[in-house]
Formats: sequence, structure tokens, C-alpha cells
Amino acid sequence: MRATTSKLLIIACILLGGCATSLRPVAPDKDCAFDPSVLGTWKATDEDGKTTTITVEKKDPDGYLVSGSPPGPDYRETYFVKFFRLGPTLFYDSALHHLSIKGEIVDIDTLNVYARHTLGKIRIQTDEIRISALDGQWIKKALDEKRVNLKFENMSSGLWDDILLTGPAEEIRTFLEKYAEDKGAFPDEVVIKRQK
Repeated sequence: MRATTSKLLIIACILLGGCATSLRPVAPDKDCAFDPSVLGTWKATDEDGKTTTITVEKKDPDGYLVSGSPPGPDYRETYFVKFFRLGPTLFYDSALHHLSIKGEIVDIDTLNVYARHTLGKIRIQTDEIRISALDGQWIKKALDEKRVNLKFENMSSGLWDDILLTGPAEEIRTFLEKYAEDKGAFPDEVVIKRQK
């Protein structure tokens, strides 16, 4: 995944390594976990000290539009995000919705690409959100070793490991619930803070 994208997916995921995505939405059609406390503006600072501003708005009855941009006004990515609970754990499903390049909106449908769904865990606290993306390197190793049985395509290149899960949403939700507490599957927790 491109470095720029990894900085902009912060509410939906922060990809600190390779990424594992789904071809289809994984969040259930009904009973998603909408939380109005995440609406508003958030800030994240990366390892180099660069700040990303994230805006979260309501979309549909139980979804969000999450926009982020690095310093500079020329480029912005917006994702459609849903939260869903499996057992005690809250997860997210995020897919690119549109881009804004120099103020011009480019819808995902016009890009002639499919929107891959990024998955991970999310913990919402009063003025901070903690996010942990499903790790692509861990899932690739687990699939190679046959510890995990999921339908997938290996989209890896020489630059990153990239696994595309192609099975039904129910299969992927079962997997997420089973490995929710596995530190290998969800290794890095990133914190974003509410802008005051």
C-alpha cells in the first residue's frame, strides 16, 4: 500500500507493515455499531513528527465518512467506514470512497478500480481512539503454514506483502473473532487524539 495512503487511513487503519484486505464488505448489513463520539476532528503524528488531520462525519444510518490529509491542501482521501462488534471486540471495515485532488472530487467509481476493504480493531475512549490493523505479514505466514484456512489471493510485490481475502463475509468475521486477541494478527496499536 502506498505510504501516503497509510498515513491517511488513520481512523480506519494505520498500516505499519503489509496489509490484508477483503474483496467484499465484512461489516454486517445490519446492526453495525455507530458511535457518535467519534464524529469531529482528530490529529495524529507520525514517527517523523508530521501531523495528519482526520475528519469524521456521519454517513447513512450507521456509517462514517473519514477524511484525512497530510500537511498541504492539495490531496485528501475519504473512506467509508463501519464499525461492528464480534463478541467483546469492536472492529472496523474501511473502503476508499473518493479522492479530492486540488479541490476536485474524484469518485471511486470513476477510477476504474475496486474498493478493497481494510479491516482491524478499534477502541474508542473519551478523547482518543486506538486502532490496530489486521497485519498482512502475519496472515500471509499463517496462510502459508496452513494455520488459517481462508480464501485469498496473494497480491504481494517486491515492496510489500498484500493479501486479498476473497471469501464470504461470514468466514472472515469468524476468523476476526477467533484471532481478536492475537498480538501477531493485530500487532501495532496507533493512537489518534481529538483536536481541541
